[in-house]
Amino acid sequence: METNRYASEKISKLQAQGNLRQKSRFRKWTPLTIEEFHGFLAIVLNMGIIKVPEIEDYWKTSWVSQIPFFSRIMPRDRFELIFWMLHVSHTEGSTQKRIDKVSMLMNTSSSEVPTLLLSQTRLGSR
Repeated sequence: METNRYASEKISKLQAQGNLRQKSRFRKWTPLTIEEFHGFLAIVLNMGIIKVPEIEDYWKTSWVSQIPFFSRIMPRDRFELIFWMLHVSHTEGSTQKRIDKVSMLMNTSSSEVPTLLLSQTRLGSR
């Protein structure tokens, strides 16, 4: 996973260019842990099952339309930060094809997915 390195480089570059605003969400970046990454994947997989018009709708707090699973796994702002910073392979000077860069995600066996979803559901219910 290259996400933490990529995020660090992106934030440093924005700071050096003077383009990192005082209230930028990027200032709230903390290194991504494997547990958080699993939670992120569980959310993305569930987004494929539960359809809503806008991404923000998964985190609505209205009693009529609330889907508690998503907010129990992680806050929306953290999900969006990970989404914006997600990088699975170092790209600089790489000769890899784009598809090869995500092969580790694609090679996750289908038997691992239910375990991942179940473990994240347990984490979210704490």
